[in-house]
Amino acid sequence: MDGGSQFLGKNLNDEAVENVSFVSPTVSWSWELGFAGQPKFARSGRGFPLKAVHLHHRLLLCKDGPETHSVVKCRTANSEAAHTIFSGAPVAQYEMNFTKSDPNDWVWRTSTSFLCSRYDKLVNVTVELVSGNIMVKDFSNGVPVQNNTFWVGSYPSQIPQNTANNTLNAARAFWHFSQAWFQGFPQYKPTNSKISIWAESYGGKYGPSFARFLLEQNRKIEEGTIGHEDGNMIIHIDTLGIISGCIDIFSQILTYPEFTRNNTYGIEAVNNSTYEAMIETYHKSGGCAEQLQHCRRLTYEGDLTHDGSNATVNEACRNASQACVGVEEPYSSTSGRGYYDIAHPRADPFPPPFFQGYLNRPHVQADLGVPLNFTSGSLAVYRAFNITGDYVSPGAHGYTNDIGYLLESGVKVAMIYGDRDYSCNWVGGENTSLSIKYSNSSRFRAAGYSDIRTNSSYVGGQVRQYGGFSFSRVYQAGHMVPAYQPETAFEIFRRVMFDMDIATGKVNTMIDKAYSSKGQRTTFQIKNEPPPMPKPTCYILVPGTCTDDQVAVVVNGSGLILDYILIDENTKDLFPDIKFPTPTSAGSTP
Repeated sequence: MDGGSQFLGKNLNDEAVENVSFVSPTVSWSWELGFAGQPKFARSGRGFPLKAVHLHHRLLLCKDGPETHSVVKCRTANSEAAHTIFSGAPVAQYEMNFTKSDPNDWVWRTSTSFLCSRYDKLVNVTVELVSGNIMVKDFSNGVPVQNNTFWVGSYPSQIPQNTANNTLNAARAFWHFSQAWFQGFPQYKPTNSKISIWAESYGGKYGPSFARFLLEQNRKIEEGTIGHEDGNMIIHIDTLGIISGCIDIFSQILTYPEFTRNNTYGIEAVNNSTYEAMIETYHKSGGCAEQLQHCRRLTYEGDLTHDGSNATVNEACRNASQACVGVEEPYSSTSGRGYYDIAHPRADPFPPPFFQGYLNRPHVQADLGVPLNFTSGSLAVYRAFNITGDYVSPGAHGYTNDIGYLLESGVKVAMIYGDRDYSCNWVGGENTSLSIKYSNSSRFRAAGYSDIRTNSSYVGGQVRQYGGFSFSRVYQAGHMVPAYQPETAFEIFRRVMFDMDIATGKVNTMIDKAYSSKGQRTTFQIKNEPPPMPKPTCYILVPGTCTDDQVAVVVNGSGLILDYILIDENTKDLFPDIKFPTPTSAGSTP
């Protein structure tokens, strides 16, 4: 690749554990990398045996000392995605551009430690830019030559059967990993035995399901249903944080067409006929609504253990998922606007994707001690979840019921949404928050919206809160809230984790358990102006950042590419010393 790095990963012994420290003129921090073995267990409610695997972990240690603070486990993005946002925004000590990193003033690890986990085993692959095809290859006779549209690398196995196929099976694997990790590294067990789970996007399903499963396992350990012979330990949950979560399809799906025409930025993203077609797709006979109900009914009749092994149930939920595409997708295909930000173009340059190239540079891989290429998604996971129709499945108990269960168990729950996001928009998130049933539901619904006072001079959004349950709308933020509004996101996180009210950070909600935010019952009346629409920056490692015309220039070889960036009118300011070629037009997006 022109100006790029060798994309191929390197091999490490599966038993390796590496401690790394990094010192700059202003900060000192450290993390631990290694492999936690996950023991074999047959079926165990999953419907298929989980083979013994080695799970790579990355522990990002609390700056103030891990001994006295909670461990936060991060689960983010969609069913196929890695921990992209946590790697690139709130957890990272540094913000990464295309060649270097700069200090991140709003890192979330000031007073907490973060644990992230990933893959099964490594294989050699080839990757094609245009098609997105990933092929497992044998490189014993030599590594193929790379170019700007064809890459080689070291990836996880690409075998769907090696990963979970639905959210509850992922929760089961998560519990086993947590047990293995805390037993293997007891020095990092928090003194209060509490962890917190922060999740984003598809994490709206992961977070509630994982947290509830851990609490249910705790009860089984206490009752003796699960023995202590394997060293199983109780893992208490302190907080569940959900950022831009797609939690409950039933309370969120109709907000997609509504949001295209009725949002707080005055943007009419689709015409009236497209809007009406989206609504009709939901309501028509045999359409989205009916098939969602069919999926739900069959799930509770035929998949009682929710292990994803009932082919009839899986087919019904896959069909429902396909039937509902027309309720959501026409926005993407007709508006020309960003899926994760209605104020940005479809080929969205934000958040900057440059960390993907940075993390794949050989010296960075060596410093981090990682044996594979960084990727922001897994097609194997996507395919496994697609087989069971997990996205529209109601889950084992219903995800809103999971949240109610957590609240009744004393777990704090914070829901945080950017008000420019389409993919899991805040109106749907608000609907979900109001549909959650627990003993204080009526008090939560009666709470008013208060300003979120980020600092003495800035209001970052509004929040409805009762006790430990809150829903926050963050102004001028898309899907990846911490990337758009880092200080506001950090303050919300800090206040939640340390039992303070989100509006001011001054009221201790552990002392004032009946704390209720004050203000109007709605926040929709607060409008904002959309920002100027940014120009697409074609970053070839992320094809979705490129327009059709930009992709054509990359494919035909006529464009100049440096550090994975196509240099044209939109990006010439990044390389002031380079003479750039004739610019590509804005074009239409793929």
